[in-house]
Amino acid sequence: MTVSRERVKTFALVCVLCISSFFYDYSRGDEDPVWVMLLQSQESLKQRNYQQAEAQVQQAMTLYEASPNKVELTKLGILSQQFNIRYVQGLVRDAEPYAKEALVLAKRLSQGQPVIYLQYLDICSNLGFALMNQEKLSESEAVLRECLPAESEGEPSEAEVQVSSGLAEVLRIQKKYSEAESLIRKVLDKLNRAGVSSSVSSAKMLAYLGPIIQRQSRGGNRLVEAEAVLRQALAIYQKLVSTEEFRYLYVEQSLAHVLLEKRQLEEAETLIRHVAANISQQFGPSHVQTALANAELAMIYSAQGRYNEAEPLLKMAHLAYKKAFGNTSSFTVDVQALLVDNLKKQGKNREAQKFERANGVWVVR
Repeated sequence: MTVSRERVKTFALVCVLCISSFFYDYSRGDEDPVWVMLLQSQESLKQRNYQQAEAQVQQAMTLYEASPNKVELTKLGILSQQFNIRYVQGLVRDAEPYAKEALVLAKRLSQGQPVIYLQYLDICSNLGFALMNQEKLSESEAVLRECLPAESEGEPSEAEVQVSSGLAEVLRIQKKYSEAESLIRKVLDKLNRAGVSSSVSSAKMLAYLGPIIQRQSRGGNRLVEAEAVLRQALAIYQKLVSTEEFRYLYVEQSLAHVLLEKRQLEEAETLIRHVAANISQQFGPSHVQTALANAELAMIYSAQGRYNEAEPLLKMAHLAYKKAFGNTSSFTVDVQALLVDNLKKQGKNREAQKFERANGVWVVR
């Protein structure tokens, strides 16, 4: 069976809480009931209490609308939190409109305001990923290119790193590998010249460089290079962040991906098990990011002939993808094809045919 697995394997949901401390400082949050409510909503979101977080942000909006002296920066905070609540749950389509409205407002407010400009870049990056994960690749690329800061000397900001990595990712998905790799290496070179080659930002750029190199392997000649880059990213992160943080898990997932292609299945399985357990604990068993980890683990099981163990993981992934992206997304279509192939290899032809009829699956052989 030949199935395009590009997006099944590489979906990266970057869960960034956009309410930065500067919002609180600018708005004197200790005196403003709107910001008190927003900060409470942020704490609820961190605890994965999504209903409470949504109720609190709605209350913040009600207070804002009733205020005689509306501060636009406060509206930006509300929009950011409305985006976050949906994005963290994997509800990317629902999150998109809030990011678009926030981006327009942030762009205007950032004129001559360097701190707000960094927030503008953050929102731009998040919108780029939201569009990317809905396969609106041209729109995502356009948004990220518009926000990409002009080249300058000195250490790039965290927001600049985020926008650059997002643009490189959407270029990679579109198979514009040379441009994507060049962009990442330029940022890495700036980080090296600034003397921060072992920083979190460097690890982040290496994490995105690895899959770009992997996709250019052409039979395996760059797989060793991709593996080395990802192990370097992990080594940096191990010194600076928890191994349970999403950014660390993302690199483990990418490395497992390379090892699967190299048929180093035992280590690949160990890595993905760690990823799946931690992501499920952080986001919940039905979250789309958990579904991705399950799909990865299922592919490893399938490569080992363990089809019965792969089947329930693919079914969970299918349900999560349908909820997040709809029936026609390539995320959903690809995992459907993997599931049909899995059932047929177990001799469950009747169940496979029933699933095909129900979901309109076309498996290319």
